[in-house]
Amino acid sequence: MKTEKLKEMLSYSRREKNGIIVLIVFVILIGSINLALPFLLNKPPIQVESLHIDWGELHEGQVDSSEKKTSQFGESSEFEISASENKFDDYKKQFETPSYTRKEAFNGIIEINTADTTELMQLKGVGAFFAKKIIKYRDRLGGFFTISQIKEIYNFPVELADQIAPQLSFNQAFIQKININTVVDTILDNHPYISRVEAKTLVAYRSKHGKFGNCEDLLKSITIQKEVKDRLCPYLVFD
Repeated sequence: MKTEKLKEMLSYSRREKNGIIVLIVFVILIGSINLALPFLLNKPPIQVESLHIDWGELHEGQVDSSEKKTSQFGESSEFEISASENKFDDYKKQFETPSYTRKEAFNGIIEINTADTTELMQLKGVGAFFAKKIIKYRDRLGGFFTISQIKEIYNFPVELADQIAPQLSFNQAFIQKININTVVDTILDNHPYISRVEAKTLVAYRSKHGKFGNCEDLLKSITIQKEVKDRLCPYLVFD
């Protein structure tokens, strides 16, 4: 009875036997690794004596290299200095302020009705922009009679007009005049002192009633006011 119980206690199923075998194999494998690991990691140390460096040869190699550079570019220090100077010159050129020739003071007198842009630019404060505007407006008018007409130019500074006034002359002999008895309305309305409607009605009145004899006759046209007549008349002839 006891023998049967002992046999029953020591007997294993197939699954249990397989588990025991796997466990034994695993234990043996771990033991083998533990035994072999020190030998695998035990590499012989590097001998310092084997790393023999000929410092003399290395120094000679550096000297030869620097001599080659020196032979190509001259003394190395001179090359470095010249390179630095060239870089400085390049940076200096980038940030240099361009020099401008200062306009010399002009004390003469300019005839406003014949002057070109170059002459007008001699006046202090008058550059190419304002000189062109003066000439453009002069061409529309036929010429200037007074300094107040310069102030009529769009965006022309009143202070600048007053400043240049003492250096301007206004010769009326150079005024370009319009023959009111022959001009067509498309030419007349180009003048800044008369509108297109006023020009058309003025020419239409002339065509119907005949030539104008003087400035006062302009008021016979219903669209012409006294202010327009007074401003326009200095530019008209009645032939």
